[in-house]
Amino acid sequence: MGASCAQMTKLDEKMLDPSADLGEMSGLLTKTLLGSTALATAWGALVPDDTLRFTGMYLIGGLPIALVAIGSTAPGLLALPLQLSQRTGEAYRERVCRHEAAHLLCAYILGKPIAQVTVDGGKPSVVVYDEQSASSPGAFVAAEDLPALAVVAMSGMVAEALTYGDVLGAQADLQLLNNLMLRCRPPMAAQAQQDTTRWAALMAWTILKKYDQQYEAAYGALRDGADLRAAVAAIEGVEANAPAASAAA
Repeated sequence: MGASCAQMTKLDEKMLDPSADLGEMSGLLTKTLLGSTALATAWGALVPDDTLRFTGMYLIGGLPIALVAIGSTAPGLLALPLQLSQRTGEAYRERVCRHEAAHLLCAYILGKPIAQVTVDGGKPSVVVYDEQSASSPGAFVAAEDLPALAVVAMSGMVAEALTYGDVLGAQADLQLLNNLMLRCRPPMAAQAQQDTTRWAALMAWTILKKYDQQYEAAYGALRDGADLRAAVAAIEGVEANAPAASAAA
């Protein structure tokens, strides 16, 4: 199921496995290792002074070790430059609007109450009541509530994958989904968590495809800075206009 679901939703299959390592540091480590090796070799060949040559090669050779040490203790420090380079400008704001519009639409379609739509720095954020309450200390998630919440959680990254072919906003949603599944009662086995993640991605894809006009309306509203009431009204406006359009045809 994993491969076919990944192919249909355009999500990397690793994202459909909540136990997978979703770090972006492996490529950085490889580049640092190769770069430091080349630099140390060049330094050793070009610097004539023995003391300076040894010191420079020693420091350069320690870069990969320092990178691993930082990554193991504070990985966020390594991810920050990558995230900042990717998450600026109008193009990224539009991506965020599409991501959050998917959360909004799926929560609306599945009947999950939406707490608020906030705008921070021109970028919207959709907060669902049940996700918010489930994140409270000591709170648990009933097994019957989890499927819909999982679909809402996965919908943002599915929308990104459908539109752009890649996903930048996956980490927070996957952490949320993993937290929801860990709080599920009765507890879920590891295989059940993977199956739920894949199923949720497929259902999110189905909703976004079936209600594509409502999705575009939600996206347009969030892009224009709409609050929760206006964003929901935009979705409902598409539904209200559908019978009239059918009658005119």
